[in-house]
Amino acid sequence: GMPRCVDRHRNLAQRLLVVLEARRSEATADDFSRMAWLALHTEQQLKAGEFTRAGLQLEPDNPHCVGLKERLGV
Repeated sequence: GMPRCVDRHRNLAQRLLVVLEARRSEATADDFSRMAWLALHTEQQLKAGEFTRAGLQLEPDNPHCVGLKERLGV
């Protein structure tokens, strides 16, 4: 049914986030925005905020990060 599909999606998002986080030192602002979205989809609001701020430090006018900042209120 539906819940299992959602769980599988969340599990995949979680695994992807672990891989991206391991390469955090190479991340661009766009990468951080993707990591923030994955964090949001795995119910990790604080982490999403952290990635958003990290992206904005690299590129203060990155539209993806700016949008996330407004959405998250960080």
